[in-house]
Amino acid sequence: MVLSDKEEPPKAFNPDDRRDEAPVFSPNDEWIVHVKHGQGGQEVYASRRSRRDLVQIETQGGDRPRFAEDKLTGETWLFFRRGDEVWRVEILDENEMETGAAEMFVKGVDAGAWDVLPNGSGVIALEPRPEPKLRLVLGAAALFPQK
Repeated sequence: MVLSDKEEPPKAFNPDDRRDEAPVFSPNDEWIVHVKHGQGGQEVYASRRSRRDLVQIETQGGDRPRFAEDKLTGETWLFFRRGDEVWRVEILDENEMETGAAEMFVKGVDAGAWDVLPNGSGVIALEPRPEPKLRLVLGAAALFPQK
């Protein structure tokens, strides 16, 4: 990953040697939540921007993290995908990235592109496009008369 802001040029931001992807800033901009590839597959981690801390959010796998804040209740949630399921953890202390237990939010979201509503009340996903099909129609010339 590369971290950049207005005051500094871009610099490498890798808390360890494993490959990182899908970074997203926490609502307070102090943490970067990202996916690490390890021997067990993909796992969700949070790294403080100052690089001092690395916190594992989920040990059972996950990818494509997203944040949501419910302004009415004050709750902040971190959502992530696991297969065709969307899971979430409540952020109990955003300054220390302390989270509650992971819970499945919705099942059947088998899509590459997805997002969570800003208040965390639902998700939106694009269904994968079906494979194009070639159809052979016999006698179709009658449908398209020659001029």
